[in-house]
Amino acid sequence: MDNEACIIREAVETGFEELVTLYDAFNEETVPHVPDVVSNPDFDSRRVVRRYLDGPGRTILVAASDGHVLGFACIDWRVGTEASLGFWGRVREFFTRRRRSLPMLFRAHGYLAYLYVAEEFRRRGIGGELLLGAREWVKLRGGSSLDVNVLAKNEPARKLYEKVGMTDLLITYRMEL
Repeated sequence: MDNEACIIREAVETGFEELVTLYDAFNEETVPHVPDVVSNPDFDSRRVVRRYLDGPGRTILVAASDGHVLGFACIDWRVGTEASLGFWGRVREFFTRRRRSLPMLFRAHGYLAYLYVAEEFRRRGIGGELLLGAREWVKLRGGSSLDVNVLAKNEPARKLYEKVGMTDLLITYRMEL
């Protein structure tokens, strides 16, 4: 990482307002470019950030420098299923759960829900460091993988994920009607 003073750590309450501001910036950059997403007038970014700070089985990692948050990664812990479902049970489980817990259905794993680095701090390795921190967070809990969904046209994100060793697992095709 180019910025040696930057550290990756779990978010703390004192950074709440800064996280909300960054999460709002993330939404402003992301939501207009996601197909089928309609802006929700009742959306409350404070509630989302609070859920990750306080909720069991989730966390926010931040990249911080000089007391300021430069970026964040929100991670969910997904508990796997240990019981054998048989072939058709696994198929049914895959298709009924695929939107909310892709892709590992049987082993505990982490899911990267959001990753964002403020525009002025991009291309310095901060996103990669946040991903490696997320991987360690999942690994310390005994998880088998860290998963993320990304839009096919989001080349910068896809390159970042590949750079840290992630590989594509499932490709979704769409036909507009």
